[in-house]
Amino acid sequence: MDELLKKIIERVREDFGIDAHFEIERDETDGKVTVYLWDDDITEVFCVLDFYPKENSVHPLFFPTANIDISKLLSVLKEELYGWEI
Repeated sequence: MDELLKKIIERVREDFGIDAHFEIERDETDGKVTVYLWDDDITEVFCVLDFYPKENSVHPLFFPTANIDISKLLSVLKEELYGWEI
């Protein structure tokens, strides 16, 4: 999963021209993995991705910022998360 997230961050950097990073929280009880995508230019979370590996699904939550076009971000996620149900 870390490699997948690194690819997403690289695409965000390329497509949006911002510095970004991710932080991960794992819930051992249900297997859910929550990923926070950060815009380092304005120090804000612009997306939370809840991964459910058992169902092979991802639930995104978007937070609009000045640097992020949500529709473009959704396109990036669909490309990079190919095989996951969004």
